[in-house]
Amino acid sequence: MKRTITSALILLFAFVVTTSAQVKTSTPSSSQNKDAEILKDKLESKVAELQKKEQKAVAGRVSDNKNKKIALTSDNGTLFEIRVDDVVTKLYDIAGGEKDEIKLDAIKKGDYVIASGPTSDRVVTANNVYRDEQFLVGSGNITEVNQAEGYLKVLTAEKENLILDIGITTKRFLADVKDLSEDVVALAKVKEGDTAHFVVKKTGKEREKNRYAATKILIIPQEYFHK
Repeated sequence: MKRTITSALILLFAFVVTTSAQVKTSTPSSSQNKDAEILKDKLESKVAELQKKEQKAVAGRVSDNKNKKIALTSDNGTLFEIRVDDVVTKLYDIAGGEKDEIKLDAIKKGDYVIASGPTSDRVVTANNVYRDEQFLVGSGNITEVNQAEGYLKVLTAEKENLILDIGITTKRFLADVKDLSEDVVALAKVKEGDTAHFVVKKTGKEREKNRYAATKILIIPQEYFHK
């Protein structure tokens, strides 16, 4: 709808400019020229305003949900206001790979959501809102292996220190140094200095900062890099 309105305004603006030029050449009335210029300026402002409201998708954790407005905080701390319209906005749960339509009151504080729609000054007039699970993908050097408590400490390329909890549901693989084929690995075979490529689930309820439950991890032994 916004794109249609914007296009119509641009066409109208072009018409006004053409009309203004014709008035100047065929009708030397100063009042007509002035009216045309005023209308042209108004259209320029309106087109610019609509174009500023670009379609955008934002994601983050819900900090509040009331009065058809969702307060959303992104990973970098930016606060967005998601405005929900009873007719226009569609809300879905897509966690687990399924897409199920939900009601606004099903979205709770702490949920991870993605919202898309016209955006201006951190206010999103939502066309769609998706409740999802948040996963992080990364890699780094293993600095500690704790078999007793079942975790790895990893230093990433961005100099972040992460703790990855390795549970019974974690898919663990070790790359063969000869051909990089993958085998299931026990934590006892992982060493400090090995490289870890990992997928972790971020719930927003972690027991400490930068500590996550690993869903999948691939270990590349340090020997591979010293062949």
